[in-house]
Amino acid sequence: MKKNLEKYLSYQEAWTRINKAIKAKYFLEAIVIEESIMSDRLISFLIRPGAKNKIKKGKYDNWPPFNVLIDYWKKEFPNGIGGNEYKCLINEIDKWRVKRNNSVHAIVKSDPGMPTIDVKVFLERASKTAKQGKNLARALLNWHQHEINRLNKL
Repeated sequence: MKKNLEKYLSYQEAWTRINKAIKAKYFLEAIVIEESIMSDRLISFLIRPGAKNKIKKGKYDNWPPFNVLIDYWKKEFPNGIGGNEYKCLINEIDKWRVKRNNSVHAIVKSDPGMPTIDVKVFLERASKTAKQGKNLARALLNWHQHEINRLNKL
């Protein structure tokens, strides 16, 4: 029971920080926490009893990166996940992953000798990515709970 309380409190803090970060225009903080939430739920799902392709920790005792978790999730549902509410969730999260990468690196990274992206454009894109990530993290939480409940009834 203590583990559940600790997880609950961690998630509560994560959502508080996401909301505060977006409001304060600290979009990268929100994006990083959103990815953490999504990764956590995917790990939980992909290590469950009955997982077709269980994931394992790597050489340095860490879980696979986000893109690998998404690839394993896709393997669990080669025909897509059911239900209209969640039909496109895997693909939407995978598309968001690319936006997340671009947002996290865009502030200073550019081709050698080329200028970086305009700060206003960077902030607009990061804002959209943070807000979309918040919605996708919530959708993944809902899907995870729905799917675990469904599997427990089998």
